[in-house]
Amino acid sequence: MRFSVLLISIFCAALAFAAERPLIHFTPEKGWMNDPNGLFYDRKDDIWHLYFQYNPNQPYWNQPLYWGHAISKDLTTWTHEKLAIGPEHADEGIFSGSIVVDHNNTTGFFNESINPDQRVVAIYTNNADIQTQDLAYSLDGGYTFTKYSENPVLNVNSTQFRDPKVIWHQESYQWIMTVVQAQQYQIQIYGSTDLKHWNLHSNFSAGFTGYQYECPGLIEIPIVGTNETKWVMFLAINPGSPLGGSSDQYFIGDFDGFQFKPMDSYTRLVDLGKDFYALQTFSDVEKTDGVLAIAWASNWQYANDVPTKGWRSSTSLVRNLTLDYISTNPEKKLLSLVQTPVFESNVSKSTEKSNITLQKNDSIDFNADSGVFEFELNFKVLKKLTYPEVPNLDLYISTKDGAESIRFGFNPVIQAFYLDRTTDAFKNPFYTGQISANVEPYLDNEYKVHGVVDRNIIELFFNDGAVTMTNTFFLSEEANPCTMNLTSNMNDEFHIRSVSFKELSV
Repeated sequence: MRFSVLLISIFCAALAFAAERPLIHFTPEKGWMNDPNGLFYDRKDDIWHLYFQYNPNQPYWNQPLYWGHAISKDLTTWTHEKLAIGPEHADEGIFSGSIVVDHNNTTGFFNESINPDQRVVAIYTNNADIQTQDLAYSLDGGYTFTKYSENPVLNVNSTQFRDPKVIWHQESYQWIMTVVQAQQYQIQIYGSTDLKHWNLHSNFSAGFTGYQYECPGLIEIPIVGTNETKWVMFLAINPGSPLGGSSDQYFIGDFDGFQFKPMDSYTRLVDLGKDFYALQTFSDVEKTDGVLAIAWASNWQYANDVPTKGWRSSTSLVRNLTLDYISTNPEKKLLSLVQTPVFESNVSKSTEKSNITLQKNDSIDFNADSGVFEFELNFKVLKKLTYPEVPNLDLYISTKDGAESIRFGFNPVIQAFYLDRTTDAFKNPFYTGQISANVEPYLDNEYKVHGVVDRNIIELFFNDGAVTMTNTFFLSEEANPCTMNLTSNMNDEFHIRSVSFKELSV
């Protein structure tokens, strides 16, 4: 009854589209959101489902914690639905987990009246006195859920045992769960034929440890230009990321249905920004759509403190994931994750320039009153300089009156892109103002940047997604990032092969 009573007050307020709220990134109606959960595609109705960690009662993390729910036809415009799964008591939470589509009814939860593409089963962490892995199933395609009467399905008597990600492994004909023993630094790999009874197959530990492991995930990803695939193990750490606070890392290797074996000893970071965490992939995606994923676009160091009004946090854009051999320095190419954004929008206005060698007094300008735009920049560094000469290619992103701005740019001397997101609107000692990423050129001294700016978040994709950097930023209340100015502090250093700006709307 407690869950039903709480529902009354949760959906009373309409979504307020303040200037600070992103338009093409998903945000909660109100209250608090963190990890994306239970992502899946309904093949029958052609609908994408997004669930998420949700406290609808306050704009900060607190229990009771629910699975919020939204649906989309295009992975860009999301419609909020009623709460999907809730706890039994106010001091408990439905923590992170995943959803699978049980086409073959291995659980026995479904009869023939339920379309095989809508036999939805959620596997999640129930956070009470201890953390256990529980099941809930849906008879209406993922809108309402019934908890399994014999929960939990996995209990190791631990308070730090969470975040199950389940996939179907066809070769061994079983369900595979990755779940963390968070403070023992272990990813545990379990197998099951019915989602109810689980056997421990193996453990995996690698990479940065930080304070604890969270949000693991195992998925098979294609290698660009081949018919080959590799398995990728994702793993989040918080706190203690090398970037500060929370971040995601990954490992590439092989999986035989029982054990994951990395192909090398390297730890790779998913994203080099401060605001990308708890990546999860979508289940039951058509093969032609590729491997799709989304993440929480914040950082536990300051997520509860950011200056949004009545709501907190957004997701990243959906990303398509592939693998390719990427230059990490002049002598080495590593098989690495390649990420490209997936979204649909209308272009309100646009401009494009090409074949310009920038001079000190030049400025390529664009205005986007909505505060939502994307840019694509392809440039070449013409001269190899050393200190004390320090050329910079800068894109200033400013408010309409120019009073506030953030600065994105490139320094060819140290071969690094940087973002200065320092403003007076948000002061927090952990909110790193300057972030950088070293990127190898994709050709001789040539670089590509695809940027998406959505009011208070900027996602950057370098060299067709070989490197990514996701960061939030905050301007004064009701202020939008409207004006873009591309400049250089030195003559004849940067040749702009092409640059385009597009204002976006949905």
